[in-house]
Amino acid sequence: MATTVDIIIKGIALCYRKGNYWHVLFPIDEGGRGCHKINFSHKKGDESDSAKTPLAQSTSITIRAPSANSASGQTDNFGHHVLDLTSARTHPRIRRKGNLTGKAVLMIIPNARFSINRYLEEFPPHRIPNLVEQSTGSEIGLTTLAHSVKATITLDDGGQVIVESDQLTGGQFATERGFSHTLTFDNDCEIVRPRKNDMDMFYDVIEEHDGTGNPVNRRFRIGGQGRDTLQRVIQEIIELIESGKSKGIIQQLIQLGVDEKYINLLDELSGDVESLKTLIKILSEPPNYDDGKPCLVAIVSDPGSIETLP
Repeated sequence: MATTVDIIIKGIALCYRKGNYWHVLFPIDEGGRGCHKINFSHKKGDESDSAKTPLAQSTSITIRAPSANSASGQTDNFGHHVLDLTSARTHPRIRRKGNLTGKAVLMIIPNARFSINRYLEEFPPHRIPNLVEQSTGSEIGLTTLAHSVKATITLDDGGQVIVESDQLTGGQFATERGFSHTLTFDNDCEIVRPRKNDMDMFYDVIEEHDGTGNPVNRRFRIGGQGRDTLQRVIQEIIELIESGKSKGIIQQLIQLGVDEKYINLLDELSGDVESLKTLIKILSEPPNYDDGKPCLVAIVSDPGSIETLP
């Protein structure tokens, strides 16, 4: 009897297809010693997940499926619901950004059909955020967004999937023949307030270029606030200050993703209305810091851009 192996990819990851192989590039921080650990876990059937094994210091991760009878592909809605870094809304073209050693780990998956695993709106309190161009603060509305994706491999009777990494005991993990399995590669950040926005990690490994070799310094962020939304909220905060209604100001600043060191100044400035107003106006540019969420899987669909990637 044929069995299936579902490979769940979550956290910050960039997916693209080369022939019959899907490539997943996991950006990492601090050479794999940071909060993005590419935690690997597995389960057979309805059993509980295994303990997690961090793979962020792997040289590479290779999936093998010698008895697969499925072909690489994707479901019809896949390309519409995953953030595409080479769509009409984002970058016309991107390329690998220099040497990726210590910056990313590549995983290669054969014979897998990609689909949406879960959507961002399934995780309260996340709403569907805007796509924000960081240098201008301009916003593009999105209707839905995938949080994680699933790669499904179908095996002939008695087949198995093998995961190879120099960070696994014995260098590999193999599924048990005759049973369906779920393998999870989780590259989400494990701390509440990361030091940088997860979306910025994409730009540690890729960059836009103009087609003639010159880099283009343009970046997008998901989850931050663009200038239009920011200016409206800033005005609401100033009105609260002027009316003497300080309740709610801190919560407003938190929603803006303002650094705690600025929020702490509110106590010191309480009663000094003009200084409070000045502080708020200083924060009227799109924030450089937020809580790092949401951490999303993205894809690259432009063939020319894919050719530059590992």
